[in-house]
Amino acid sequence: MIVAVPCIRAGERLYVSLHFGRSPLIAFAELDERGFRIIEVAMNPHATHEHGRGAGIIDFIASRGASAVIVSGIGRMAHENLRARGIKVYYAPDEHGGSLSVERILELLVNNQLAEMEEPIGHHDEHEHGHHH
Repeated sequence: MIVAVPCIRAGERLYVSLHFGRSPLIAFAELDERGFRIIEVAMNPHATHEHGRGAGIIDFIASRGASAVIVSGIGRMAHENLRARGIKVYYAPDEHGGSLSVERILELLVNNQLAEMEEPIGHHDEHEHGHHH
């Protein structure tokens, strides 16, 4: 299965992004029962689009054949949109207040240690607070 992880680069490492739609990069990894390998780290073509960026990134992820995404926070619309397409949404916990590395989060998923996100969890959901940048 292919998993998409919206992420940011810090030095040599990739870390899970806190914001689904605005993450600059998306790592795609292939998983099997033995482990994972990162097959592509793509630029998010929709990172700077203010409107509809959630839908754009979802089209992009779906076009790569991903059947799951791992996110730290996501808005309701994007969450529903992913689930409607049959893409599972897994929750990336923070570790010691910081984002986990992409490798670490994929390791957790391989070991069935990530929870599926039934309800959207946002660090802030733009729609509900009504503040747009």
